[in-house]
Amino acid sequence: MSDTASMRLLRDGATRRLFLIDRGRRRPVLLPEVAAWLRSALPEAGIEVVASDVLTGHEPGAVVPRRWEEADWIEPPANKQMMREIIVSRLAGRGVEFGAGSRPMPLPVGLDLDYVEPFQSTEQYARMGYTDNAVVARFSNPIEAQREFADESLDFVVAAHVIEHTPNPIGAIVECFRTLRPGGQLVLVVPDKRRTFDKPRELTPLEHLVLDFEQPDRARDFDNYLEFFRLAKRSATVQEDARRAHAEGIDIHYHVWEPASFHRMMQHIVARYAPFRSFEVKPPVDDPSCLEFYMVAVK
Repeated sequence: MSDTASMRLLRDGATRRLFLIDRGRRRPVLLPEVAAWLRSALPEAGIEVVASDVLTGHEPGAVVPRRWEEADWIEPPANKQMMREIIVSRLAGRGVEFGAGSRPMPLPVGLDLDYVEPFQSTEQYARMGYTDNAVVARFSNPIEAQREFADESLDFVVAAHVIEHTPNPIGAIVECFRTLRPGGQLVLVVPDKRRTFDKPRELTPLEHLVLDFEQPDRARDFDNYLEFFRLAKRSATVQEDARRAHAEGIDIHYHVWEPASFHRMMQHIVARYAPFRSFEVKPPVDDPSCLEFYMVAVK
């Protein structure tokens, strides 16, 4: 844990909930072992009891994670929250998380982190189910066009349930390669179509994904809308709903994967467009609430 000088442990006097103030964000401390670790890491800080409005004066942040070892990456526990903590546990330095909303990833403490949200509107936040605890996004570029970030300026890029919402996922991953420094990590959490409302859809062929990168086409995007509303949403008015959503630019699950098909896409990306030094795709853990798989690539 770095940069502990500005960290504080605050307890809400009304609810008794404990928070870590980490770079101005209030991060809930939910587990006794995490609280004990923080008290040992911040021996001079103590725990200050404050009024609720003192806490809400700080921006919302992610839950403080447990500490994890390399063995946990190799054989993760059958728990989705723990798996999310594990896949980001090796991040360090300066980076961003895309699309965190009110469910940010449990990143390690002390990171130089900014949040990025391309759809910053009350309507979008309501549609995505974001609560009042939505993180404050400093940047607004989409993951496939990171205009606000220079080449090799980031140590990590994190995006949970975001890659399926871009019509050009290969382009998004290639763009992450551009903005990452050598040794930087890209962490993606991806819905497994076998476990979501996308189950009736066919896996997106690699050829389709390549065309979306090399020859973007709004007409091809419309085909994705038709499939989404017909099979995933089971709409009674498929054409009407697809046409409206396409015209308004409402994001959908454009593409669907399972771990093996995502692995094939990554192999193609590494061979043709973005030579990541390594990558690994981890399957869903054996947890009924786990609807996702995981990918970590190192530049």
